[in-house]
Amino acid sequence: MSSSQLKIKMASWTDVGRLRKINEDSFCVDEQLCLMLVADGMGGHEAGELASSFAATIFRQQLFACLEDCKQHVSDVIGDDDDQDKTWLDLPNPLLALVELAAIRANREILRENKAGGYKARQRMGTTLVGVWLQPELHESVIFNIGDSRVYLWRDTRLQALTKDHSLYQQWLDYGRIGPAPSTNIIMNAVGVSDKPKIDLKRHGLKKGDIFLACSDGLNSMVPDHEISELISEYAKGQKTLDQTSRDLVARANEYGGEDNITVTLTACG
Repeated sequence: MSSSQLKIKMASWTDVGRLRKINEDSFCVDEQLCLMLVADGMGGHEAGELASSFAATIFRQQLFACLEDCKQHVSDVIGDDDDQDKTWLDLPNPLLALVELAAIRANREILRENKAGGYKARQRMGTTLVGVWLQPELHESVIFNIGDSRVYLWRDTRLQALTKDHSLYQQWLDYGRIGPAPSTNIIMNAVGVSDKPKIDLKRHGLKKGDIFLACSDGLNSMVPDHEISELISEYAKGQKTLDQTSRDLVARANEYGGEDNITVTLTACG
């Protein structure tokens, strides 16, 4: 490891909450890939749990497979016939392309399962998918989001959301709060419910001291941002371990009612 490469620590915790019987959240923290993600499933008993598990597993597997052979021809992977000699490294934004492909493959697999299982249009299983793929040696990351789970960045004592919810409520906010406020839990976009889900992708720089949080809405719907920031700052000050911080965040959501499944993943850059 070069002296300029950031060191990465990861932690995670999940809980069913106080009201639900099944935890339909799934997550992945992979220190080898420097990947963390959260998937919040929907679709009722078993379906949501399966959807989130499929999405998390397939996304990670696809990303890993592409990285094993980054020089394979683009035409072999994404059907780009314009240049048969083009490779991943020739793409304008190869990191974004890899993440987008992984999300597309996860969406296709869940759609396939929906069709095989005979799910009706309004009963099909689906899931959110949100996370961060870090590149410590490049001091940058890729943020990806489908749905209303979130990624936050804690930097220089300030917490900021790096994703925007794909929800009816967020759309209402964006359009100037015209008319009555809709429910906050109606999402407009998800993995597994359409052939072409909207995938928000962006690159974000990394620096020492950054702490990323990816979570299901069971956290941010219950715990105010300033309290999330305070709990994360305890790790930054050396008062808690990263693992304890993840548990404390989940515990705080449960203290405030735990109305949904709660999943937290954290990555600290040192």
